[in-house]
Amino acid sequence: MSGLVAVLERRRGASVEQADRMLARLAHRGPDGLGSWAQGPFALGQARLATTPEDRRGEVARDGHLVAVGDHVFAQVVRVL
Repeated sequence: MSGLVAVLERRRGASVEQADRMLARLAHRGPDGLGSWAQGPFALGQARLATTPEDRRGEVARDGHLVAVGDHVFAQVVRVL
């Protein structure tokens, strides 16, 4: 399982460095890559552990005003009758 971190720093604003320091403690959780992002009071990071070939995508997904990190696998579900 990957390691995830989040920072909320209202007074000074969060930084990538804060997330990176936290990720350094979780590096063993994600040997497939470390990634972090910060803007304003928020910072997010992920120490990624890829369990399938499809899981080797970017560490931080950005879509307009939405930023997310997560540990997920999308698999095809087959209905058995």
